[in-house]
Amino acid sequence: MAMRRWTDAGTTWFAISGVGPELAEPAERLLMDYQRDGDEWRRGYPAGTPGLDICWQNFTSCAELMLRQAARLQPVPWRETLHELCRRTSGRESGWWLAGSTALAVRGAEIEPGDIDLVCSGEAALSLAGFSPTRSSSRSSATAAARSATTGAALS
Repeated sequence: MAMRRWTDAGTTWFAISGVGPELAEPAERLLMDYQRDGDEWRRGYPAGTPGLDICWQNFTSCAELMLRQAARLQPVPWRETLHELCRRTSGRESGWWLAGSTALAVRGAEIEPGDIDLVCSGEAALSLAGFSPTRSSSRSSATAAARSATTGAALS
């Protein structure tokens, strides 16, 4: 698997290629905001997007694990990650709330979440963008423009 980043005409591009057949289906789902060009998925962001460097660092360090978790080849440690997120944001103005399958699971639904979906403002997302308790996976909407960057264990 290879990742690359480049800037052209005011747009910074993130790309991933060499995903392999066992991860192709999860890639189609997880990289849905990315354009596919042959073996490569790519997404452009305005070059001045706040937090773009953090998003790139998270993307490159977590993309492969994120895809492996989506393929159910590796477990998603959502409980541990949610606990750590709560610990790290306790006592601060963080402005997030839980949504999606994890919100159902913590309320007792018999479901195994594949990620942790948080709803928050762009400002709160930027403060959460550096959160990486276990480097176990996934994606985070650090700003409206930088949607597919990765942080922590499956924050989306």
